Amino acid sequence: MYDSTCLACGGAGMLWTWWDVEEDIHRLIQYCMQDVLVESEVDAVAPQLSTYLRAIWILDQRINDRGIKFDIRLILRAQRIVEYAKELLDARIRALTDGKVQKASQTRALSTWINDDQHIPCTTIRKGAQDELLLLAEVIDAPKVIEAIEIRRAVSKTSTAKLWAISDCLCDDNRARGLLHFHGAHTGRFTARLVQPHNFYRIDEMRDGPDVARVLAILDRDLEPKEAYELIAMIVGEVMEAIAKCMRSFVIAEHGCRFVGADLSSIETRVGGWVADEAHILQAFRAQDADPKNRKYDLYRISYGRSFNIDPVDVTDLQRQIGKVQILSGFYQGSVGAYYTMSQTYLLKLDTLIPLVRASSTSYTWDKALWLYDITPAMRRYDLSRDVWAGIKIIVDNFRAAHPAVCQSWWDQQDAAIEAVARPGTVVPCCNGKLKYCVARGFLWCQLPSGRLLAYCHPRLTRKDDSILILQDGTRVEADEYTDVEINALVKLPGVEYKQRIRSQITYEGYIGEKKRWGTHALYGGLQAENNVSGIAYDILVGGMLRAESAGYPVILTVHDELLTEPPVDFGSPEELRNLMVQGESWSAGLPLAAVAWEGMRY
Repeated sequence: MYDSTCLACGGAGMLWTWWDVEEDIHRLIQYCMQDVLVESEVDAVAPQLSTYLRAIWILDQRINDRGIKFDIRLILRAQRIVEYAKELLDARIRALTDGKVQKASQTRALSTWINDDQHIPCTTIRKGAQDELLLLAEVIDAPKVIEAIEIRRAVSKTSTAKLWAISDCLCDDNRARGLLHFHGAHTGRFTARLVQPHNFYRIDEMRDGPDVARVLAILDRDLEPKEAYELIAMIVGEVMEAIAKCMRSFVIAEHGCRFVGADLSSIETRVGGWVADEAHILQAFRAQDADPKNRKYDLYRISYGRSFNIDPVDVTDLQRQIGKVQILSGFYQGSVGAYYTMSQTYLLKLDTLIPLVRASSTSYTWDKALWLYDITPAMRRYDLSRDVWAGIKIIVDNFRAAHPAVCQSWWDQQDAAIEAVARPGTVVPCCNGKLKYCVARGFLWCQLPSGRLLAYCHPRLTRKDDSILILQDGTRVEADEYTDVEINALVKLPGVEYKQRIRSQITYEGYIGEKKRWGTHALYGGLQAENNVSGIAYDILVGGMLRAESAGYPVILTVHDELLTEPPVDFGSPEELRNLMVQGESWSAGLPLAAVAWEGMRY
């Protein structure tokens, strides 16, 4: 431990004092002995790595040993600009609050000011509460509160905090190492550590690329923070966000090398369509890969077109965006809530849905969606207006009607898992044999086409109330979220029938990320589909990584479905790397693959 009296050491670093207390040493020894026993028990239960997984683990070690190089010169300049920006924001919040809040980082003081001085109930200024506070402030017209919360958001951006995380973990050669975590996710995918490169600000090259180039040019001039801040604000706009968008570009190639990268295109949608044998999805991707500029082969246009009986060529850009969110949110059994959440990610304005959906729907369909809103419990309305909820509900229902094989695959995977848990030791295939479920050694295993296994700990069959309300036109509404009083009222409506039924459901044990503890999860078809598709997409990516490494492309990073290599400047080409990535595997026959490749000196 360190001696707190020795911190004032003139910036030379902490001074450490070791206290050799016999009692503490004994406690440490006992802890270490117990740690070894636990690890031995885990080793006895966990299977050995297969040859395939060991090859990936070895590659992971090489990637982490190589690391990625950062442009520390520009990072240090960016830090000074961010610090200057924070000083301006702190000065502004002092003025807004008449000095009662000295810094935007003082969350308790800010909460007190909002509550006591602005008379808006506020117990916390945490991220999750800010949207509600902003909404309330807009309703009662409290511009000072709105500005104060926006300042707090700008100061607490984790994207710019990465600047310090990067400089803290650089080695002497300005490379950060150990950034990947092998098998960090349940599906086997890599996760990230330290500077969290998987969370770098994602930019649109066409929209944001020119602004990133301008900010980098300003940073390259070594201006005073005030001058650089004012230039960025004048030329680009909001300074903190502009610098956050440069985060990827702070990664640079080593002298004598360059980056060659490739990103698998729409890989999870392709894999999902392949697993489910959804013929029109596979056909669309094959046609799109052969003629990428043809609008009629664009899957998002096709999705909207199939949902509303419109020729894909006639689908507008806004309708295409609706179709995109429809695909991404609906592929894993998502409903209104999933669509709403995904629409926020892709900045889709929900009020634009209403005229488009109404124009493409019959009056009966629209009126039924409005009626469903009226009988839906408040918790499932997500604070959406009646029209917006109805519009999303129609989009969800139309997606499911237009993708019958995808929907059927949810039930096939769920039924196979339930049968496997009910009959331990029995291998239960599904999805034309692409997936196989079996229970053994206390786990429910799912074998992917590659042979790799996903595991669910201590699976158990439980009974779940699966009662439904059947409307006059045959529409089925889940009843488990209605109270008995609400159900009794609904069944009195003309043509409404309540059908009580109980079905089997699997629960298993695992880590709950939101609560940061071990707990019980429920397994259902949509979750199984997401896990399996993500796992298969990972196997496709890893196959490309192993081939790239063998072909002489040193892999230094992977981010989601993207591969980054750092070969010598005169070695290889983007086309060759792309071909290595889309070559496919012996088990992936019929799966259309595509990738976009590039080369450059900055990421």
